[in-house]
Amino acid sequence: MDSLLLAYPSVRTSAAPVSPAERLRAALTARGIGCVRVSGTAEHTRLSLTPDLVAIVERAGLIWWRSPRVSRRGLPLYCVRFTIKGAADGLTRDYELLLRPTALDRPELGRTVLARATHQQKGRP
Repeated sequence: MDSLLLAYPSVRTSAAPVSPAERLRAALTARGIGCVRVSGTAEHTRLSLTPDLVAIVERAGLIWWRSPRVSRRGLPLYCVRFTIKGAADGLTRDYELLLRPTALDRPELGRTVLARATHQQKGRP
């Protein structure tokens, strides 16, 4: 019987658990978003996507960050997610929002928006 067992060697994988911060980092890297582990303690880890977008990953799996968007009342919007996929989706959306060019970055965008607005107003009675 032992000879049969030797024919099929067991494959052992690492028993070290992967932290939620490392899983989130891998999910963001798979989407083409690089992030850096800024600091970490036993309770939480900070992942920085940009200087303005930092995600805090709790050891229990809770992930939260301050979004560049604002609430309906004009207050800072804090996002909370309980899954790696949900956090990766939300962080990707906010990351793209930060990278979107504005009229200050590209003046031609501002002129285009202004031209459209004035054109629409001329068409109204």
